[in-house]
Amino acid sequence: MRGDDRFMDIVKRRFDSPEEVDEYRRRAGSGLLAWEATVVARYLAPPGRLLDVGCGGGREAFALSDLGFDVVGVDISAPQLDSARAAATALGKAVEFHLWEGNALPFADGTFDCAVAWAQVLGNVLGAANRLRFLTECRRVVKDKGRLSFSAHNRETCEPTARSRGMIQADPGLPLEDGDYVLVGDSKSPTPCVWHYFARDEIG
Repeated sequence: MRGDDRFMDIVKRRFDSPEEVDEYRRRAGSGLLAWEATVVARYLAPPGRLLDVGCGGGREAFALSDLGFDVVGVDISAPQLDSARAAATALGKAVEFHLWEGNALPFADGTFDCAVAWAQVLGNVLGAANRLRFLTECRRVVKDKGRLSFSAHNRETCEPTARSRGMIQADPGLPLEDGDYVLVGDSKSPTPCVWHYFARDEIG
């Protein structure tokens, strides 16, 4: 979701950066993380059409395709999608990728059996109202009895860690809400990125 363009421009610069594209390219064929595999086994049984929101270089999309899903990936970063398409060709994966930069996903209501917004995706959407719109739009394109799975970074753990490592910019000059941060030095890319760390009562 676009939300505040200043926020999304920061996210795009981070994930467009050569260092970040290279890192996601390196991970492309490494499969699901243990927690992702657990979520799939418990809640997202294939086959079915699955939307990967914020697909990056394609790691999750390729692994989900291998499990039997018909996967479509969307992302705001054109360089990440170029890398994902190249990896799909190299790995022989039949995954469809789309650039997504608008407020509305380019799909009709109920197009997918399920959708995932994993890793940093929801945390890169700043502002509670923007996150609600993001999740509502993801839900719109999932069938009535489908599943939407998202992950969130725990503020209780992440904020103290980021502060102790000097990653939080003290005065980023942006209208941040409680739990919103601008981080630098949290990845191989030298560019900053916006993050929201979630308190327990936000995800209930």
